[in-house]
Amino acid sequence: MAGQTGHNQLGGVSYLMPAEGKVVEQSEDFTLIKTGPASLTIVVSKLLSEPVALEDKVAVTFYKLRRFDGTAADGSDDSSVDGIRTVMLTGAETRFPVTWEGRYLGINERYAASYTVIQNPYLRDMITQMERETVDGGLRHTVNVLVDAGATNLMFTDPVEEESATTPPGMSLQISSSKFTGKVFAGYDRGADTYFIDLTAGRRGG
Repeated sequence: MAGQTGHNQLGGVSYLMPAEGKVVEQSEDFTLIKTGPASLTIVVSKLLSEPVALEDKVAVTFYKLRRFDGTAADGSDDSSVDGIRTVMLTGAETRFPVTWEGRYLGINERYAASYTVIQNPYLRDMITQMERETVDGGLRHTVNVLVDAGATNLMFTDPVEEESATTPPGMSLQISSSKFTGKVFAGYDRGADTYFIDLTAGRRGG
C-alpha cells in the first residue's frame, strides 16, 4: 500500500537499488519506470523529488541505511577481506559503534575491536531501544534519524551503574541539519526513570 514500508518474505525492509529508465505510465499514485527489456520499477509518485512526464528518462535513488561513518549499513561499500565481500541482502541495520559482552553486531562484527565498550546497563538499554524503535512507518529506526541528520563526534558518558543517579549515562554528538545545528545530549535520568534530550545550538556557517 502507498504510504507503508514494503517488507520482503523474510520480514526485512526492502531497500531498493538505484534505477534508471523511461517513464512508461504515470498516475497520481504510482509512476512506472521501464528499466530494461523485461524489468520495471514502480515508485510512489508523491515521493518523487521532481515532476516527471511520460517518455522522460529518469534516474531514481532510494533511501539507504547508513552507518555513522557514512558507509552503507548492508556492507555494500565495505572493502573485501581476503578477497571476500559480505553484503546483507535483507535485515541490514544501523548500529551504534559500541560493543559489550553478548551484543550482536551482525555484519559489523569485523569492526568490533575499534568500537567503544559500554558498561552501564542503562546506557546499553537506551542504545538498544534507539536501534530498535522505528519511525517513518518502519523505514528507519531512531538511530537512522541521527545518522541522516549528519551526526558527528559521537561520545558516550558511561558511569558505573552505582553512579548513574549522579552522572546520567548518555551520548553526545554534533548535528547539522536544516532543523537544528549544534550539540545534542541524549541521557537517562535514573531518579525519574526517564530519558531526556539537551540541545545546545551552535553557530551556523556563513
